[in-house]
Amino acid sequence: MTVEERQIEFERPVYYAKQFDAVFDKRRYSVIEASTKAGKTSACIGWLLERALEGKPGQNFWWVAPVSDQALIAFTRMQRSLPRGTFVAHLNLHTITLFNGAVIWFKSGDRADSLYGEDVFACVVDEASRFKQDAWHATRTTLTATRGPIRIIGNVRGRKNWFYALARRAEHGDPDMGYHRLIAADAVAAGVLDAAEIEDARRLLPDRVFRELYLAEASDDEATRSASMRSGPALLRCRASRRRSGVGTSRSLTTGRSGSRSTSRGAAAGSSGSRCPGRRPWRGWRG
Repeated sequence: MTVEERQIEFERPVYYAKQFDAVFDKRRYSVIEASTKAGKTSACIGWLLERALEGKPGQNFWWVAPVSDQALIAFTRMQRSLPRGTFVAHLNLHTITLFNGAVIWFKSGDRADSLYGEDVFACVVDEASRFKQDAWHATRTTLTATRGPIRIIGNVRGRKNWFYALARRAEHGDPDMGYHRLIAADAVAAGVLDAAEIEDARRLLPDRVFRELYLAEASDDEATRSASMRSGPALLRCRASRRRSGVGTSRSLTTGRSGSRSTSRGAAAGSSGSRCPGRRPWRGWRG
């Protein structure tokens, strides 16, 4: 029996320079903190496809996202990028089997225990800041026997998560890890995003949300913000009690919430020079 050989010519999509450097980093790990819509997903789809095209029959390649709906986005996009006759898609399993027999899986990290056991030859962890830590642990074990490369990508989302910690480790020079940051300005400069659209997002979104989603800058986590917000009203009440006694002058102050201002009357000390008990002087006055 003769075996028919097929030769497929693959043409790599065009990536902008920072996008290419981030995803095609030669190190085993590439940790990418990125703006929304800066091209991290499309580039990683291309990267994973290239790894699978180099694979052998039965070898597994994974795309893992926090939930199945997010993995389905990459599953659909990869199918659209492939010419007919070069793959078979299994719609129930969310797999793409290439003409060379390599299998690309698109999986959910919602149940970490379901991720153990397989040998994986290359992997993308998508939306990593929203990906459960125990699912990350399970995903990492699948690369142990193969020593496969991995791309870990996502928006910045606070500081108290495994993705933020891993990014800092990569940024500080772990020899096996590349660290990259793609922000909206990079995508605008490359013609991927429109500057007016970014400015519209800046205008409509809270500052901390905009900075995380478009500038890849971490904000304080909710617990830290809540503590700050709890302390603000207490200081204002203390000022208000001074105002009723007729002490101080009217000024405008910022309470710590973006765009939130209130007018009060108060001073750093009362007529006797005393301060609010247990609190340092409020430094938020603006002249």
